[in-house]
Formats: sequence, structure tokens, C-alpha cells
Amino acid sequence: MNSVQPASYMDEIFHIPQAQRYCRYNFYEWDSMITTLPGMYIASFFIARLTAWINYLSMGSVDACSVLWLRFHNLAYTTGNYLVMYKLLEKFNCPPKNPKEKKNRQAEAERDMIRINCGISAFVISGFPLLYFFTFLYYTDQGSTFFTLLCYLLSLNAYHKSAALVGVIAVLFRQTNVIWVMFAAGVSIAHIYDASLRVSSVQEKLALSTDYRTYYNIFVLITKRQFNRILSIVWPYILVAVAFIAFVIYNGSIVVGDKGSHQPALHIPQLLYFLSFSLFFSAPHLWRPSYVISFISDAIEYWYLTLIGAITMVISVYKFTFVHTYLLADNRHYTFYVWRRLYNLHPTVPYLIIPIHLYAIYIIYKTLAEKRSNLWIFIFTIAVVLVTVPQRLLEFRYFIVPYVMMRLNFPLMSYPFLLLEIFLYFALNYLTVVTFINSPFVWLRNGEVQRFMW
Repeated sequence: MNSVQPASYMDEIFHIPQAQRYCRYNFYEWDSMITTLPGMYIASFFIARLTAWINYLSMGSVDACSVLWLRFHNLAYTTGNYLVMYKLLEKFNCPPKNPKEKKNRQAEAERDMIRINCGISAFVISGFPLLYFFTFLYYTDQGSTFFTLLCYLLSLNAYHKSAALVGVIAVLFRQTNVIWVMFAAGVSIAHIYDASLRVSSVQEKLALSTDYRTYYNIFVLITKRQFNRILSIVWPYILVAVAFIAFVIYNGSIVVGDKGSHQPALHIPQLLYFLSFSLFFSAPHLWRPSYVISFISDAIEYWYLTLIGAITMVISVYKFTFVHTYLLADNRHYTFYVWRRLYNLHPTVPYLIIPIHLYAIYIIYKTLAEKRSNLWIFIFTIAVVLVTVPQRLLEFRYFIVPYVMMRLNFPLMSYPFLLLEIFLYFALNYLTVVTFINSPFVWLRNGEVQRFMW
């Protein structure tokens, strides 16, 4: 890709010059069109200094801040993403070894098989088409994803101060990552409540009661008993949240530059777009005949919930759909064609695909519920809502972290389904890269060569 597009492309025309200013120790000049904080440029500054030092020792002549080398920085994040994804999958799925347990060859063999599956699954997920494509361009996505997932991993291992610190770096790459820092804190607290709710006496009390006040009373009781423990966990994350709120107040917006084009909105259909997005990229896992039959059966049995969900979606589409000018004006992005040739094909299309969105909610919930508690799913849902709904622009890149977080928390899949996922990702990666390289086109208004991308 670099051979056909050696110059900055798309958002790189803002990112690369800014990174090069930092490379020249010019930390005061700022491009007002850049919307994110300077995390990527600061990281590139240190990577470039390390590269320059190695280059000096080897008596080489590499420009550590050239377009090619800045793009090359993504290789470090890509490697890091694979390793963090593997450790997350291992933590989620591989039972910890009990030091007091006698050596059991069968148990060790089972753990090894799980680890192999985790390694393959991490390899597949790290090749997620949007992450893969933006590896070749100087964008924030790989670095943003890496530091967000690392924050989550550290929080799961109870390194909460370190998690909060890494969370700050994630926010410096992309401001909306503050939601995922709070998600990490919320999941850590949820583990306390889930563990307390698994106590047999509590389960017995809940089973015998039909009064919702019982749940509330137990929640209050757990909070009182575990208050000091909860506080010891959340205080580093609270500092991050307070600092971020102070930044927003001082800055007057969540974005740094180009504020007029990034005004928040109550764009509820963004959730529906995310559901369609997830259903497509997880098709090998979520589209199975038995799942569809189960959905139809449950949708009929619980018809009132189906009706409420459908009516809510109809109102959301009718009242809260926003079409950003960037979406309509920029024919370089695939979202332009998805909108024009699918969603905007006919006014009824957004309503006709509501059953697909209902199926997506149903099957994603059922898949997550195999491994996660309802409290975890609730916290995850809130995080997805906060990340997607305020965005006026339909941009697939906004879905990367929510999707990856969701996919990592699916149960481990069997190898046939993983092979289907590999085939889907490989096909999409091949098509998007080949299209970028071999299908340039010219904008008549300025005569510049353009290329298709996510």
C-alpha cells in the first residue's frame, strides 16, 4: 500500500505533519483540524527517538519520522494487540492451575488445548478487517485499541492503578476511550457483586422472593459490606474521570479541533448500525439455523417484548436518524455506499431490517450470557450506548473497540467456525487492500487521485 500511496492520505494529511512536528521537538504548533488528543504523536516521538538511536548505533540512514516509518509504528501496536487479546482469552477461558492440585496430565492437556484455541482466536480477532486495514495507514485505531485492551487486562488482574494509568494513554489516543476505562472499573466492581450473589444463602433468598425490592435490598447490603473494597478499586478510575471532565469543561467540547463538524447528537440508530455491523462480522458464530429457529420461537412466545422492541426501533429510526454531511459527501468510504445503496435505497429499508436488529440483540445477548453475568452485559451495553449514540457521523471505525471487546467475551468457538471466520476476514482484507491498490479514481473538482477505504 505504501508503494502506491507513499504520500499522506485522508486523515493522514493532518496526523503525519503533526507527528513530524513532534519529531522536530515542536510541541506547540497544533493543527486545528485534528480532533483527538496528542497521544499518538507523543508515542511516535518516543518510538522515533528509539529508532534514531538504534539507527545511529548501526550507522544507518533511516528517517524515523518519514511517512513509511510512521505507518510502520503500527506494527508494534498490532503485535501488542495480539498478545493482549491472547492473555484476555486465556484469562476468560483457561481455568487457573491450583498449586495444591496434584499433577494431572489430562487436565494439563485440556489447558494446552484451550491455550491453542485462545492463540488461534487471538490471531483471528487481531486480523479484524478494520484493524488490519488501518495497520497500513497512520491512524489512531491500532494504538487506541491496544491501550484500551491493555487497560482492561490490567484491571481484570487487579492492577487497578496501572490500569488507570494505561487508561489515560488510551484516552490520549481517542477521547471516547474514557468510557472503556470506566467500563473496566465497572466490570471490576461487578465481579464483587456477582461473587456475593453466588453465595448460597443469597441465591436461596432470591429464589424464594418475587419482590424486586429484595434485589434492591441485597444490592444495598452488598454495597455497605464491600464499600471499602469497592472504593479501593475505583479511586484511580475516578481520578481519570474527574480529569477528563475537567478537560471537557476547559475545552468546551470532547473533541480538540474541528468542533463544528463533531457536534454530539442523540443518534439512537447508531446502535442499530452497530448491531448490523456485529452480525455481519460475527456471521460464522451468530448466523446458525438453530439460532434463527430459537429466535423465532422465543419471539413468538414473548411477543409483547418483541413488539416493544420493534416499536422502540421504529421510533428511533423515525425520530433520531441523523445524516452527517461527511457521509453524503465523501465517496471514498464504504459507509457512503452502504448508506446510499442499502439504507437509503428506499425509505422503508431501515424499517424492513428491524427484524434483523431484533435477532442481533437476541443472539448477541444469548452468546454473551454463556460466559458473562447479566450485570456484566448491562455495563457493556451502557458503554456501547455512550460510545456510539452521541456520534452524529456513521463511521465504522467507531465500532472497532466495542466489537473487539464483545468478540473477546464470546465463548471459545470450535475450529470449523474459527476457520469460517478466518475465511471471512481474509476475504475482506484481501478485497479491501486490493481495491485500495488497484482501483484508484479521480475527483473531478480537484483532479486528485482517491482510493476506497473503510
